[in-house]
Amino acid sequence: MVHRAILIVVIGGTLLADRVWSVEPSVNLFSRESGKQIVVVVPEKPGPLEAFAISELAEHIERLTGESPTKQLGGPVPSGNVVVIGRVESNAVLARLADHGFLRPSREKQGYSMRIDRNPHDASGKAWIAVVCGADPHGVLYAVRDFCHYHFLEDESGVVLRKSRVEMAPRIKLRGLSESGCNLFSAENEHKGFLHRPWLNRFSRNVVFDRQYYVDWLSEWKIDYVSLVWCNARAYDEARRDFTK
Repeated sequence: MVHRAILIVVIGGTLLADRVWSVEPSVNLFSRESGKQIVVVVPEKPGPLEAFAISELAEHIERLTGESPTKQLGGPVPSGNVVVIGRVESNAVLARLADHGFLRPSREKQGYSMRIDRNPHDASGKAWIAVVCGADPHGVLYAVRDFCHYHFLEDESGVVLRKSRVEMAPRIKLRGLSESGCNLFSAENEHKGFLHRPWLNRFSRNVVFDRQYYVDWLSEWKIDYVSLVWCNARAYDEARRDFTK
C-alpha cells in the first residue's frame, strides 16, 4: 500500500493559509567540516504516513551528505546536527521544544511548523537543529517535502541549509489530478482492436514507464488523489489492473 500526498506547483502560492516564512539567506548552517553525523529524532511509534515521511527524509539526507543519518527515539536533544520530526502528539521531544517556546506548532489541518537554527544544546555553537513539526500525519509529510525542496538542498555553491522559520497549511485541503489512464499507462500496449490505433494513438506509448514512479511524483508535489479515465477496450485491461492492484 502506498501512502502519498501533492500541491500543484503553478498555483501553490495561492493555496497557503496562515503563512509565516522567515529566511536568512546569508547564513548557511551546513558545513561538511563539522564532522558531525546528522541525528534524526523520531517518534517512538510513528504512524504509516509519518514513517514514510521519515524514510523520505533519511533518503534525502543521505543523498545530499553521502552518509545515512542516525535515528534516535526520544530522549534529550543531541548536541550535534539534529532533525526533530513528527507531531507534538507523537514525539515528546517536539512537545518539549514547543513548551519551551522554540517553535509554535501549527493547528491547521495538513499544516506544519518548521524552524532551522543553531542548536542551543551544542556548546560549540557550530551545530544546527531543524524542527519539522506537522499538525497531522499529512502535515509531517508536507513539511518534509518543503524542507527537502526549499531549505536543505544543493545548489551551485554546494549543500545549503538556511536559517528559517516557517508555518503554513494548504488552503485547499483536497488536491487532485484527472488523467487519461490509457495514454499514461500504455507503454507496452499495442492497442490491438482499437479503432484509431494507426494514427490518433501514436503518442501514447512510453508516456509513463513506471507506475510507482508516477505515484512518487504525485507525492512530491502534495496531490491527495488522482482520477484516471480508462477506455472501454480490452487493450487497456492489463494496464488498468496493474495500476489499481
